[in-house]
Amino acid sequence: MKLKVVAAISREDRTKIFTGFSVLTERMKAMSAQLDALIVQVEATNTVMGAAVNLINGLAAEVTAIKDQLAAQGIDNAKLNDLAAALDSADDPLAAAIAANTPAAPEPIPEPDPLPVVVEPVDPNAPA
Repeated sequence: MKLKVVAAISREDRTKIFTGFSVLTERMKAMSAQLDALIVQVEATNTVMGAAVNLINGLAAEVTAIKDQLAAQGIDNAKLNDLAAALDSADDPLAAAIAANTPAAPEPIPEPDPLPVVVEPVDPNAPA
């Protein structure tokens, strides 16, 4: 015996579904364009922030090297020590801001409820 599976969806419901798909498609296109723009902005921001961190770290290393040279000559400069410490900790707020403003991963979209299905027996002798 063969079975014919028929989805029990009215014409009105199909129209609503297709209209919903059209709306979702348009929204997805708009979201895709917004996401592309956001990706470009994040990449630019990451480049700037990376450059800032590298600059701060480089300055800290230079100040530390000068401080070490002065200390080797018997010169202790408290202000230079303070500057070296300030530069060492200058990237902490930047790193904290990045962590605080990085969004969490979105929650997954739940699966939709299955459509009602009607199973009707098929008469093998009936015309196709």
